[in-house]
Amino acid sequence: QLMSKELMYEPMKQVAMQFPTWLQEHHSELSAEEYAQRQEQYACFQHIVKIYERNNDGSTTTTTQQQQELIHWMQKVQEYGQPPPEIIQTIAPGLELDEEGVPKLNLFGGGDDGPGECPVS
Repeated sequence: QLMSKELMYEPMKQVAMQFPTWLQEHHSELSAEEYAQRQEQYACFQHIVKIYERNNDGSTTTTTQQQQELIHWMQKVQEYGQPPPEIIQTIAPGLELDEEGVPKLNLFGGGDDGPGECPVS
């Protein structure tokens, strides 16, 4: 499952932990509207982490109700776009995102061969 605690809890927790510092450091650079949106995004990550932490018995499975709540909050997070790139870089150094926020994959390694170009001759 893509929303399993094993897969999602740690990255969500790390983003939630990084957000207050990022908000403080970038407050002066953001418009009031952008700052409010980032605060809302941070609140969404906090809700997600709390849902995962409800399983304090050590269980990594989520109930149907928890899954529905996770879907709701994940959709809310997406409404605000990707987390700030500085936060992404602290939890996933070297990860590059395209214009739409999708991770760029370099499956073949070896440089900047564009699409359609094969590094093998």
